[in-house]
Amino acid sequence: ASSSSAGSRAVVTTVAAANKAADDTPVLLEGKITRQLASERYEFADATGSIQLEIDDDYLPAEKFDQTTPLRIKGKVDRRWNQRQRYIDVKSVQIIR
Repeated sequence: ASSSSAGSRAVVTTVAAANKAADDTPVLLEGKITRQLASERYEFADATGSIQLEIDDDYLPAEKFDQTTPLRIKGKVDRRWNQRQRYIDVKSVQIIR
């Protein structure tokens, strides 16, 4: 049995888990941004699947990266009010060295 107290949500570390997680669940993902979908919207993939990211330009690394660059993404799971599809509201993007 799992309790769902919002204060102590476990951090999700795979795209597969993020795609099933409740809104506001914190995420720490490692993978690659495979393509840009729109302004501030990206597709991100790890070994378990893919999910959309919403990244304010302020949170993108100053250094250039592409779809082969390994990245560490911090943020939280969110959903658009009119869609069931989840995305990650990203607060930090780091290039993994």
